[in-house]
Amino acid sequence: MNTVQLECFLAVAEYLNFSKAAESVNITQPAVSHQISSLEDELGVKLFVRTSKSVSLTPEGSQFINDADSIMKIAMSAKHRMLSRKDDNRVRLGIGCHSAYELMLVQNILCGLREISPEVYPDVRVIPFKSIDNLLADDTIQVMVSFRSENEKSGAAYRELCKFPMVCVCREDNPLAQYESLTMSQLKGKVILNERVKSHESVHHIHSMLASANEEQDLYFADSAECCLTLVKAGFGFTVEPLFPVERISGLKYIPITDTEPLSFGMYHRSLMNDPMLKSFVEVAVSMYGRKAEKRLKNRKHK
Repeated sequence: MNTVQLECFLAVAEYLNFSKAAESVNITQPAVSHQISSLEDELGVKLFVRTSKSVSLTPEGSQFINDADSIMKIAMSAKHRMLSRKDDNRVRLGIGCHSAYELMLVQNILCGLREISPEVYPDVRVIPFKSIDNLLADDTIQVMVSFRSENEKSGAAYRELCKFPMVCVCREDNPLAQYESLTMSQLKGKVILNERVKSHESVHHIHSMLASANEEQDLYFADSAECCLTLVKAGFGFTVEPLFPVERISGLKYIPITDTEPLSFGMYHRSLMNDPMLKSFVEVAVSMYGRKAEKRLKNRKHK
């Protein structure tokens, strides 16, 4: 079965006349008859009843119209996309991240990148931690915005942008809100924890310590960092997370935890050689969230 057969079939079904169908598809009448006969042989059914005076569809022919039309539309659409790609000057850049926080940072980087490279075609994906590593390995994405992992990504370079301190996040009416800084031993009470597969290994390690140090009835588990904050805002307890350089939520306190190490945040990326768009993305990210961002973060803490 091919598109010429289907085009001839649809033309004959529309006009119920082989001569007019031949004119519409711009081939001879015998050629149309041949295409219809070969299609009928392939399908094993008669599509038309032909007499010397008329042409009509068989029940099988009537049923086949929708299928033939759908197949033709798919074929034409695919052909159009392939031809359009030849004139498409956009440059695809696959970008991965794990959370809405990281997505906000990617958004800002893309704003800067678009100004210098308007031809960029961002393919941004928010995917769980383990899955996104595979996408980087098989080159589905070229750069992953992430905290540094203990397990290095195969074939990928890591570029640190800055370090994010760990903070306790709670409502202003939470007992912990009275402190300007905290230690891990002080983090007692109702605590909201992220599921293991949805959190970075360093964050999960701290959440595991909190789970062990607090009563089981005081533990709440959430699906993501964003869900943890939703429960915090609702007054169910506190959580611990890295302090991203994004706007803080009104009504919440972000209290530094002094006996935890800041987390290295940056990008895992493929080779910059022969990939100017990826190189530009990395350069914009460094200029936007490099050491200057870390200094701004420190200044914010002391205010």
